[in-house]
Amino acid sequence: MPGILNQDNPDALAKNSKFLPTKVFVVMALVLVGVILAAVSSWYFVKNSSKSHTSSPDKIASSSSSAKTKNTQPPSSTLKTYTKTTEKYSYSLSYPSDWSYEETQTNHTKFYFNDPSTKNITVTIINYKETPPLPCDPTFTLVRTVKSSAGSNIQVKKNSCTYPGLYGASIEKGDYTANIVFGDSSSQYYDSVFDTIISSFKFN
Repeated sequence: MPGILNQDNPDALAKNSKFLPTKVFVVMALVLVGVILAAVSSWYFVKNSSKSHTSSPDKIASSSSSAKTKNTQPPSSTLKTYTKTTEKYSYSLSYPSDWSYEETQTNHTKFYFNDPSTKNITVTIINYKETPPLPCDPTFTLVRTVKSSAGSNIQVKKNSCTYPGLYGASIEKGDYTANIVFGDSSSQYYDSVFDTIISSFKFN
């Protein structure tokens, strides 16, 4: 009997030898599937994460454009004509239809969008024979040149004497000079309105 207990069972060994390769194959297959699922999940997560943090070029351009125009009023597509006539001179110019004006003196008119006390463009007519210019250095810094409706070039310039802290343009006819002045060169919108006014200005 003891000898019989120590002997291996041939049928059991045969069954185990057949089952062992199948069991190993199943385990390996499960491990491989797990690795593939983990890789796919990681790829999907990274892809979605990059999408959430990256904007398309069109969206970036749109956001940039909105930021640039956020604090500026878009120019009006239509213009009005302002005409000033006195016993000594007469002139006219064009300005945006959504702007207003205020004649603070006989020879002084202020054009503005919202508040006349803040950003505004002024037109002052001076006869330098009657009102001599300030006794100071007439040197100036050229900012740009604007073409008038008549085809002449109008210089936009800074001058610590004539336009202290401002910039402007002067248009002459006979004894009279129109000094058109503005003080904020950082706004492209106001610059475009300023250029519209000086390019359309004409003594009648």
